Amino acid sequence: AYRRNDRLYATVHPFCHRIENDDPQIEDAVRQYERYIRYFSAALRYAGFPYYYHTVGSAFSVCADAYVKVGGMGRQQGGEDFYFCRKFFNWARLKN
Repeated sequence: AYRRNDRLYATVHPFCHRIENDDPQIEDAVRQYERYIRYFSAALRYAGFPYYYHTVGSAFSVCADAYVKVGGMGRQQGGEDFYFCRKFFNWARLKN
């Protein structure tokens, strides 16, 4: 996608957490959380919020030039994907 569009810096992809536990309550809780993330993102988009993208770390990609331009990934012990994506929201064109 980046080679076809030189104005595209990052993409956001669908996600589904792998569950390695046979407990149906755990699976139900994880799926409920995933639905919440998708619903919240859709609600933000519907409301016209420009930064409606989810920030699940394993479900986005970034071209190397943009990665360098925003200073790379932070060293936070949690939420680094959120803070990293937030750097893009003011200037980058995302595709999901």
